[in-house]
Amino acid sequence: MIFLKMDIIYLQIILLTYIVLFWGLPTILMLFNDNTKRIMFTIRESYKENTHKWWRFYWVDTIFCYLWLLISLFHSFCYESVDWFWRISVLDNIIFQICGIAILFISLLMACCLYMSFTRTKDSNNDNSGLITTGLYNYTRNPMYLMHVVGTIGTFLLVSNLLTLTIFIVTIIASYELSLEEEKGLLKKFGEDYEHYRKKVGLLFPKLKRRRKSLIIYGKKVKK
Repeated sequence: MIFLKMDIIYLQIILLTYIVLFWGLPTILMLFNDNTKRIMFTIRESYKENTHKWWRFYWVDTIFCYLWLLISLFHSFCYESVDWFWRISVLDNIIFQICGIAILFISLLMACCLYMSFTRTKDSNNDNSGLITTGLYNYTRNPMYLMHVVGTIGTFLLVSNLLTLTIFIVTIIASYELSLEEEKGLLKKFGEDYEHYRKKVGLLFPKLKRRRKSLIIYGKKVKK
């Protein structure tokens, strides 16, 4: 029982550390890095151009995103909270817990790579600015949505109940729909360049096989 309790405490610490870093990193960078602040502001401003359908899924995604945060915090300080929403006992074992920790690490690594790239990316409000396809954008067209999806998968494996399963499913659906709606505007803005880009890079998850052809980077074609 002592070792079981120690394992539970470690899992709670890991989940709490993940939540603090995942949610705190962009806030810290926005406070201390002007380039990150400018890019995040530009992203928020671009929301005004999105469709009514996008906004419906945006609010659904936002609600479940904060619900994911609350559930993670509850579990970090009160392990018994997993039983409040119908625990899935079959997943409550060391194998799924290790998988959950590994997936959370991947999500956090993605967040670090993405937000740190913001500190080096020169943002532009010019409509003629090229596509950014470097870094994580070389593997997924929507890394911000993907890292949230991956985070909810890892959380579900550590806090296995029907609520976290619902959060995971809704997050995938909302992220997929948001990505599709955003692509309508990107196609209008970048035309053939974006069409060329999306044929080679997955919408959310990376494609298993990619052709060794050129990608568009800041409006210029370069060979892989």
